[in-house]
Amino acid sequence: MFKNNLNCLTPPEKIYLPDGTELRLCVGAVPRQGHAKLYCSAMGIFFSLSSRGLNQIKCYHVKNFKAKPNVHSYYPRMCGFIGNPYCHLLVAIAWVGPRRFNHECHHLNGNHTDNRASNLIWLSHEAHRRFDAALRHGLVLERQDPDARMEYEMTHHMEI
Repeated sequence: MFKNNLNCLTPPEKIYLPDGTELRLCVGAVPRQGHAKLYCSAMGIFFSLSSRGLNQIKCYHVKNFKAKPNVHSYYPRMCGFIGNPYCHLLVAIAWVGPRRFNHECHHLNGNHTDNRASNLIWLSHEAHRRFDAALRHGLVLERQDPDARMEYEMTHHMEI
């Protein structure tokens, strides 16, 4: 019964693992086959919920940079979902908040494989470009306080 009605059911926004870890629905991740729903934790770990239950799934990395010279090819992506969405965008939308118009997701520590919610913020394209340039020149110290993400974006990033 669950398998047949999974397509019709509205998936819950949040579910919890037995250890109490909260998982949030990754809005916009549509599976290539079946009716599985994608959830992620604040630590950037992904789970698929289908008629077979809840299973942890792994993202993949594009390994051949010469064949795919795209600047974003080294970001982890989710295979098995239409468009192979970027993992950091799914975590940011689920945990940081909805994407604002003309904003990009930025990794605070510069590690593109670290998709923890506390490491992600939304920045305008111009602020993101200036912040990355300042980091390359050693002008900005990174800030790890997740509660001050918005304050950090509104003050420090805009002054660069």
